[in-house]
Amino acid sequence: MSQSDNRQFLDLLAGVRFGALTRRQVLKRGLALGLSTPVIMSLLAACGSDEGDGGDGETPDTAAAVPANTRVPVVSATSTPGADGSASEANPTANAERNESDDREFVMLFTGGVPDLDPQSAYDNQASSLFLATYEMLLRFDGESTFEFQPMLANSWESNDDLTEFTFTIDEGIKFHDGTDCDAQAVVDSLTRFIEMSRGPVDVLKRFIPDPASMEAVDATTITFTMTKPEPLFLSAMASEYGPLIVSPAAMEANKTDADPYAHEWFALNMVGTGPYM
Repeated sequence: MSQSDNRQFLDLLAGVRFGALTRRQVLKRGLALGLSTPVIMSLLAACGSDEGDGGDGETPDTAAAVPANTRVPVVSATSTPGADGSASEANPTANAERNESDDREFVMLFTGGVPDLDPQSAYDNQASSLFLATYEMLLRFDGESTFEFQPMLANSWESNDDLTEFTFTIDEGIKFHDGTDCDAQAVVDSLTRFIEMSRGPVDVLKRFIPDPASMEAVDATTITFTMTKPEPLFLSAMASEYGPLIVSPAAMEANKTDADPYAHEWFALNMVGTGPYM
C-alpha cells in the first residue's frame, strides 16, 4: 500500500472500531482499497447492523431475478424528477409523464470543482453525484443494504453455485446519449477500457477480473464474468458508485489518440452514458 492507502486503511479501522461507519461505507472503502474478501467480511461483521440494511451480513442468494421495467427515460441535463421529489423508480409511468413537461432544469451547486468527468477515472463523491445521474452500472444497491440489489442496465442476474461465474441480462434497445447501442458487447468493451486504462478506482473491478478476457458478450443481451475462485463480494463491487459505470465505446473510438488510446482527456470534459440525464 502507498502512504495514502495506509492512512485510509487506518481511518477505516478506526471507523469500524468506534462505530463511525455504516456497513455500506465499510464495504465501499474496503473494495476501493483492494482489501481481500476475508478482511472485508470480517470488517463488515465487526460493524454489526445498519438500520434498514437487513443487518444480518449474510451473502445473497446465488440467483436474483428482478422485474425488467425499471429504466428511467433519458432526458437532458435540464430535467427534474418532479416537484414532489418522489423517486423516479417508484412509478416509471408517472416519471415519463413528468419528463414531458417544460420544466426540465436540474441545478446542482458544488462548493468545489469536479476536474475529471471520466467515471472510470475520477474517485470522489462530487464526481459520483454527477455520474449516477448520467451513467449507469449493471446494478445498484437496494437502499442501505450491502447485499441486496436493484437493476440498472441489467434486468436480471444470477451466479453458479460456487460463485465463480456471474451472468447478467440487459434489455434490448438501450442507447447511449450519442445514439449508439448499449448492448452486451458495449458493456464488455467499456469495462475492458476501465481495466486496461487502470486509473482511479480500477481495483473495484480488477481485483475480481484482472483479465478482460474473463468477460464475454454471449449474445446481444447477455454478459458473463468468470473468476478463478469464489467471489461473494462481486455483485457488491459491481454496484459500487466508483468505477463500473458504462461509457460509450463509440465515443472512445471517435476521440482517442495515439497518446491517449482510451480518450480519457476527452471523457474528462464530456459525458456519454445511458443515464436519465445528459
